[in-house]
Amino acid sequence: MPNIEILQQLIKDIGLEPAQKLINMFQKDVDERLDFIHEHLETGGDVKALRDQAHTLKGLCLSYGAKLGSEAAKDLQEACNDGDESLIQAKAHAALEIIPIDVKAVATFIATCSANA
Repeated sequence: MPNIEILQQLIKDIGLEPAQKLINMFQKDVDERLDFIHEHLETGGDVKALRDQAHTLKGLCLSYGAKLGSEAAKDLQEACNDGDESLIQAKAHAALEIIPIDVKAVATFIATCSANA
């Protein structure tokens, strides 16, 4: 469940329509970063680049109320810092599972606000 207070404050600060646009941009940004993580799992690659993607996802998710997604990204970032490949793999898989669900919950909340407006 997303942090409703953050989302309500966003709507209060900028209005519902601009908030919807921001959430759409947020979803696209998250999707691109999740694609990077998925590709890393399939082909390997630079762990520092993966760590940077996880760090950015952590901040994005936290900013838009996707707390569970932020925690999953933080766990992946920490695994990358530790350099344990099996832990990186496990945390990357967890992030790919948790983050989309949490981001969808954020979008659903905003859509519900729109439907009730």
